[in-house]
Amino acid sequence: VNLVKKSSNVILHNSTAINFAVLYQKQIIFLDSNNYSKIFRNNIKRMATIFDIEPINISKLFPNPFNQMEFNIDLYDQYKEQYIKAPKTQEKPVWDIFCDYIDVLNA
Repeated sequence: VNLVKKSSNVILHNSTAINFAVLYQKQIIFLDSNNYSKIFRNNIKRMATIFDIEPINISKLFPNPFNQMEFNIDLYDQYKEQYIKAPKTQEKPVWDIFCDYIDVLNA
């Protein structure tokens, strides 16, 4: 988590690092390879589609991807609402929500 938090870009395949990149609003770069299994490649492509990003195939030569990437905060917000947090819940850490709940019970 700390590595993602302090990064400017997150290079990944298909992992929970996606969640951290979304929460910290970091640019995501998906990597693909001809050497990956078909299932793994399909998962990478499916996740990249959510963010309207074309995965970079590391089996091929390519130009510097950092110059071509754009950050779409709306897609990040949609991902967070759909996959990370419950809809219409507060934007605060779960422990704060829990403490607020306990405070209400003890009031």
